Amino acid sequence: MLYSIKDLEVFSGIMAHTIRIWEIRYKAFIPLRTDTNMRRYTEEDLKKILNIAILKRNGYRISKILKLDNKELKNKVFDIYTNSTDPNKYVDSLVSAMIDLDEPKFSKAFSESILFYTLEEAIIKVLFPFIERTGILWQTDYVTTVQKRFVTYLLRQKLIVAIDGQLFAEAEESKSFALFLPNNKYNEIDLLLHMYLIKRKGHKAIYLGESVTVKELDKLTQKMEIDYFLTTTIPATEDKQERYLTSLFKVLPNEQLILSSSLEIEDTENFPNLILVRDVNMFRELLKSI
Repeated sequence: MLYSIKDLEVFSGIMAHTIRIWEIRYKAFIPLRTDTNMRRYTEEDLKKILNIAILKRNGYRISKILKLDNKELKNKVFDIYTNSTDPNKYVDSLVSAMIDLDEPKFSKAFSESILFYTLEEAIIKVLFPFIERTGILWQTDYVTTVQKRFVTYLLRQKLIVAIDGQLFAEAEESKSFALFLPNNKYNEIDLLLHMYLIKRKGHKAIYLGESVTVKELDKLTQKMEIDYFLTTTIPATEDKQERYLTSLFKVLPNEQLILSSSLEIEDTENFPNLILVRDVNMFRELLKSI
């Protein structure tokens, strides 16, 4: 697979203009050229720019970095990863494994993050940032459908194992949560991450999953009492948000809805039972307070 200079910029965070300067000044890359003279880069070029970005982030001067051959570059990165406490090293490894469609590499990076932190801290410090970065790459078409499906399967598999491993007894004061994604919403990895945190705190979690209709939520409340409904997304546009929340609270007038998302909601005053949670740390604080 070949990449454009914009692809390298998106994956590494290094501006395309800077990459061009490095090509001229240091001969850092020798890109291929299309018939229209557009630069194209190989998988090795992509890995090299990712390694350069890691060294730059750790204080190495670019003039010294670009004097290293590929083997020396990889060794320097390995030394940093061996001694560093920065969780970004695991996020970088997961991104690299996703690009390569390399399951053993992905599992190794995830396992090492758990060994270094705890499982909960690895989920907070590594998996959440990885999902956020993957989402950005997906939305801007820098991750293919194949890569997204590959990593979604692996994450789902590992999160379900982590959730099943929560053996904490539910306390008398524990709350009940129903986790769902609205109708025609299918990205459940964020939902599973929240499921893990809820179970970890000893609360009862009912996992409804993807593409759940308002009518189905209404039927659930007729069968049992739910303290909190939780979703990680709702429609993105203002008019659709208002219609969705209005229809939801019409059938769930007394229930609390936690929306754990960075989405902007314009008229929150119209929905007093809506609890907005902007990031995972806010959600953890919420779990402590209820």
